[in-house]
Amino acid sequence: MTDAGLLYRSTRDFEEDLRGLPPLDRSRVVATINELGTLYATDRRGFYRRARRLRPVVLSDALDSSLYMARIGSLRLIYAAEEDPAFNQLVITLFRIASRSTIYDDWESTVKQLYGDRTKSGKGQTWPG
Repeated sequence: MTDAGLLYRSTRDFEEDLRGLPPLDRSRVVATINELGTLYATDRRGFYRRARRLRPVVLSDALDSSLYMARIGSLRLIYAAEEDPAFNQLVITLFRIASRSTIYDDWESTVKQLYGDRTKSGKGQTWPG
């Protein structure tokens, strides 16, 4: 997508997580978000080299999930990156900032919120509720 605008969206959970961080961690999270946005807009290969999936997200309707995780020191950022060709925009949606101890629960909770019952694990098993 050339000349596409970049739009950041955030959830209430993300905003609360961000507000709860010490100033230095908050700055590191914002810098990482800006870096991811720049990569997504200008260097898609670089973006996908950096993007990680904590666990596979297989949708039952054969669509691909756009949910990713970024490591920021001991913190983890859960986000989605998508193209919206109808509005010629690249959209990064920020869902949660988690610690290493809560990332698996926060990831699964985000997957369930986004996709509901349309998800399966990488082995084709429905994710537990």
